[in-house]
Amino acid sequence: MLAKTETIALKGIRGMRVTVETDISKGLPYFTIIGLGDAAVKESSERVRRAIANSGFKYPSGRITVNLSPAYAYKRGSHYDLSIAIGVLTASGIIQSKPIRRIFIGELSLDGRVLPVKGALPMASFVIEGGDDCCELILPEANCIEVSLVTSDTRVKLIPVKTLDEAVRHVEGNLINAYDGKPMICRKSSESDFADVKGHSAAKSAIAVAMAGAHSILLVGSPGTGKTMLASRAAGILPPMDIGEKLETTKIYSAAGSLSEGMPIIEDRPFRYVTARATKMQLVGGGTEPMPGEISFAHNGVLFIDEMLEMPRGILESLREPMEEKRVRIMRKGISTVFPADFILIGAANPCKCGFLGDQFHKCTCSQTDIDNYRNKLSGPMADRIDMCIEILKPLHGDLTGLETQSTCELKKKVQIAREIQKDRFKGLNICCNSRMNVSQLEKFCVLDLECTKFMEQIYEVYGISTRRYHKILKLARTLADIDEEEHIGENHLASALNYTRALSGSLGKCDSGE
Repeated sequence: MLAKTETIALKGIRGMRVTVETDISKGLPYFTIIGLGDAAVKESSERVRRAIANSGFKYPSGRITVNLSPAYAYKRGSHYDLSIAIGVLTASGIIQSKPIRRIFIGELSLDGRVLPVKGALPMASFVIEGGDDCCELILPEANCIEVSLVTSDTRVKLIPVKTLDEAVRHVEGNLINAYDGKPMICRKSSESDFADVKGHSAAKSAIAVAMAGAHSILLVGSPGTGKTMLASRAAGILPPMDIGEKLETTKIYSAAGSLSEGMPIIEDRPFRYVTARATKMQLVGGGTEPMPGEISFAHNGVLFIDEMLEMPRGILESLREPMEEKRVRIMRKGISTVFPADFILIGAANPCKCGFLGDQFHKCTCSQTDIDNYRNKLSGPMADRIDMCIEILKPLHGDLTGLETQSTCELKKKVQIAREIQKDRFKGLNICCNSRMNVSQLEKFCVLDLECTKFMEQIYEVYGISTRRYHKILKLARTLADIDEEEHIGENHLASALNYTRALSGSLGKCDSGE
């Protein structure tokens, strides 16, 4: 007898419909799964066999063949178990098929429990996006909270099950009530405040500009000057994520199996801390089964790379394409997996290998060769992708004992105002921040008067900057004008944007290569 059930395959965070065809025929007992599955899929036969038997059902005799269609697409994971088990029980006649369309997701333990799986949210999202709004999605109870983020306002019914027996009884007509819980809102404990960082008013203002326009920024300074303290508070001044951003971000964590019972939905903008010892796979993702890296976990948030120039140049260069494309593509066995990677980069670096070049209290012990080798870790093309640079100096004693300092609340208000201006400006477009503008959008939204045009002409010819750097100065000037709530870009905004760019060249040598 032949039976068909449905489930979802996952490639990165993209779903694909899979039909599970189960055929039971006469012959020696044998269970085979075909359709290009990985080891977890092939091992499903034993999990399904013992789960059926230990749930009190009669395991069918004869030859069982399960085909996962389409057969050309590679399938990974253990979430096919529940669909296969329902197919086996239907093909054997234990379950009488019903006309209601159902999609099954879940891993089975040997005692018949339905265990939570990775990627439940992007699978459910695929069902909704495909227009399947009149069906049931039967899945582990533990995955329901994250999945309700996309199904709470649709006609797709979430059916939470704890065991295979519950799933069978539901299919047979002993219906389980649909999950009607609302997405859980999980808040982190109080974030660190910029008010705790004494002094550094220029650095705080620069970080606010970077967050306002989603510009990448490099902090350069001697050890102990406060670079990490400043960077770790940057995500706290970004505006809250909207529902679409929460969904995109949570999908990534769901696909990686990084959600937890206490944090089933990512509510706050991510802040990911990366050290110079991170491998390329940790940074951009990879593995035998492609998994997201830190740049994807930082999607819609901040990626902070500490001691950035201590990182091997090849690993640092791997950021170039994701910073341009806002996504990372991983190739394995001829199959391309894409993960989103739209993040704001904050890098921290010392001015030299020992860290004390230009320090008034410590003598630099580096040779010129050491300094050159250290600075060359940041290639011209990579430097061109960094919008801003600011030198972090040791705060004065008066700053440490003073009371007045910019707080997270104050900086967040500035960022929020600038973001609202950009939201109105880019209404109807597929961008939301100044740093994302293309050339045609620059021509429309960064119109300069005659004096500003001459100023930019002088910058371009005197400093020999690349075309990419020229455009970045315009984008940065547009953000500085938004911070000041000014409609037109002024020469002061262009000069400030140039200073942030010149700081990059001045602190780490000549970086503009004009790639």
